[in-house]
Amino acid sequence: MPDSHAGLKQSTMETLGYVCEEISHQDLGQDEVNNVLTAVVQGMNLAENSLEILLAATRALCNSLEFTHTNFENEMKRITS
Repeated sequence: MPDSHAGLKQSTMETLGYVCEEISHQDLGQDEVNNVLTAVVQGMNLAENSLEILLAATRALCNSLEFTHTNFENEMKRITS
């Protein structure tokens, strides 16, 4: 059963990566961005996950940087205003 969980985690991270690659920064609010980043960080936990899951999570993080960057900039503007 652990192998099936690992396969599911890997598939989830890969899917999240594809979604992050295609999504626009205008499609997500800050809470949703935080949820994506939380999922990716959990996938990057080497103590609990295989290298394949870690790689898929890292790719998802790379694909999320464009829309997370924009949301972080917007949040900084909101805080400093």
